[in-house]
Amino acid sequence: MYTYSTLESLCDSQLAQCLSRAFGDYCVSVPADGAVLLSHLEESGVDRAASYGAFREGRLIGLLLNAQGEYGGERAVFAVAAGVVPEHRGRQVFHHLLARAEGELARQGAQAYYLEVLRQNRDAIRLYQGLGFSVAREYQILRSAPAAGGPVPPPAEETDLSRFDPGAAGHCLLAEPSFEHTTAVLLRRARPPRVRYMTRQGRISAFCVFDQASGAVFQLGYAHLPDLGALVQGLVSSFPAVTVKNLDVGYPQLLRLLSGCSFQVVAGQYELRKPLSGG
Repeated sequence: MYTYSTLESLCDSQLAQCLSRAFGDYCVSVPADGAVLLSHLEESGVDRAASYGAFREGRLIGLLLNAQGEYGGERAVFAVAAGVVPEHRGRQVFHHLLARAEGELARQGAQAYYLEVLRQNRDAIRLYQGLGFSVAREYQILRSAPAAGGPVPPPAEETDLSRFDPGAAGHCLLAEPSFEHTTAVLLRRARPPRVRYMTRQGRISAFCVFDQASGAVFQLGYAHLPDLGALVQGLVSSFPAVTVKNLDVGYPQLLRLLSGCSFQVVAGQYELRKPLSGG
């Protein structure tokens, strides 16, 4: 018999063990150290009280790790990770786990459930569509080729995201980030992302939010597109390879810009959404 409950009182070692077994055949690396895992989950915005597990004889055999926040103009829940250990798959465990989570989170005021799935994972897409999810957005994941020299990008200013005034860039077109790249989630990181920006006549003309260790780009915004191109090229010149994850295909001008900066599409993802409480 399976039981289902939140994960707020579960120890990190049990969580790490279940994650490792649930994703071991998906080539996903999971930190074995409980402290490292906890830090990673906190940075992803995981809320243990809003996350749920499936148990068999007191042992965690399935999980649904959720983050919560305002997204798309509604109170949203985002599935950071979901999985069931191999020997318990095919027994409707995930269906019951998701139903438990949806019911309780809806009663707490959540309006929609979001998750991401790789575009080529057709089995997962069919599974989630059968559970009431539909495609909300389509993303591309891009990676730069190694820099091959070229002109030195113009100077740019830089600051921590926590010190960046979003109002100063309110006139810029912001490519709407995915849930995991919203500012509220990014500010949870132990090492705050950086913001590199350029100005024209005292106003921000372009900016990008990026990881200071890898150069991975989280947010892009601009009022003057060529300046954004210069910022991106500067990042490509500063890091061995730069990844832009989850750029919405609804921004063709940005996809063209990245292509011109030697970026190539390496994967595609769908963002799936399910309304809760009639949302």
